[in-house]
Amino acid sequence: MGLFQTIASQFGIGARGRARGERRLSVRVPVQIPVRVQRDNTDPATQCLAVDVSAGGLLAAPHLSGSTGERVMIGVDGRAGLVEAVIAGQRPVGTALVFIDGEQGRCLADWLERRARGGDVVGKP
Repeated sequence: MGLFQTIASQFGIGARGRARGERRLSVRVPVQIPVRVQRDNTDPATQCLAVDVSAGGLLAAPHLSGSTGERVMIGVDGRAGLVEAVIAGQRPVGTALVFIDGEQGRCLADWLERRARGGDVVGKP
């Protein structure tokens, strides 16, 4: 066993660098930022709070109606465009959403993280 594997084993981290039992590939960051979630362009948006975000998705509170695997669109005031996601499931505090397009998801996650830290996000995609 190599040095990395020994250290990873001691800290309970698997071969891909994540905690055992953890499916998420990226770290969640608490953000507490309002977002809008809608089924399609004709559906009225539901106002939610992004509790936390990662490059792979976000947790929206309160719970959203809808089935696991259902597509939704996420929008944020002050940021152009919508990001497509799917409902991944219900958690105790809200609904887990997984971004469909990895690049769009990473951009939204980065934008939300900067905004949560009070960083300049004006004009950023």
